[in-house]
Amino acid sequence: MPQPQHLAEDAPPVATNQLMHLPLSSIPDSKVYINSIRGFVCFIYQRLVNGSIKHVQMICKPSTQESSNLPRMNTSRMNTTRIRMHSYYGYDEVNDQLKVLSMTWRSGRNFDDHQVLNFGPGNAWRTIPCSVPHFARKKGICISSILYYPAIDKSTGEHMIVSFDVRSEVFSALPAIMETMIEALELGTFVDYNGILGILQSDITLHVDNTSKSFTLWYLDHETQAWAHHIYEFPASFEDTIGEASLFISGMTRTNEVVFSSYYPSHPFHLFYYNIVTNTFRRVEIQGMEAYEYLSTFLN
Repeated sequence: MPQPQHLAEDAPPVATNQLMHLPLSSIPDSKVYINSIRGFVCFIYQRLVNGSIKHVQMICKPSTQESSNLPRMNTSRMNTTRIRMHSYYGYDEVNDQLKVLSMTWRSGRNFDDHQVLNFGPGNAWRTIPCSVPHFARKKGICISSILYYPAIDKSTGEHMIVSFDVRSEVFSALPAIMETMIEALELGTFVDYNGILGILQSDITLHVDNTSKSFTLWYLDHETQAWAHHIYEFPASFEDTIGEASLFISGMTRTNEVVFSSYYPSHPFHLFYYNIVTNTFRRVEIQGMEAYEYLSTFLN
């Protein structure tokens, strides 16, 4: 494997524009789940309505200043005060359509119903069949109209990856994962690796800091239909470059750069880009982040 080269020069600072405020009105200390896809930012949060806790889904488009609460899912047969929700966001590239796939669960198990919503005025939730019985996990990624997310096989209890064709609304299971992949599946970051599913895993599990030495890229080899991996070692300059920062892997760009960010803005705040082809780093300063207490960084 080629050895990492010197650290690339810092890129010029980039100024941010605050596009919109969203009054989520969430319950104190409740979690707000955020995702993004094709310029849309998607939220799930909890709100008190007439003394009951309700899950609210909101989708906004910062470029147009538009935001919309999604209609409530069809949960009339369930005790809605005890239901939790998994939602994934996929994009049908052919029909230029954003879709939401949601599942509800209670007492540690998924209900059998899976519901889909075509995002747009007047659209309602539709219950669809699922031929792959599974317990869904939270993270996922949509690549070329296929949504991927980790899950547990209901019949065997083994880890698996489920794919959902956003256009046809059909579920499938990817080839069985290896035992050595389980930690990456649970703790790694799903990425778009040259148009195929990749999983990035830090050598110190949850984050990257100045003690990190490497990270692993897992990917599905389409020719062999088997999982493969590659380990990328950080250059010696990496420790000095990131200082005391604790970073997480945000994703991967189309130019094969892995992006590292932080939940907590520093002053100045930086994003770090590591190119797996040239084995070089570059650091970009983001201006205008001083007012924020924590961040979520998405590549989209």
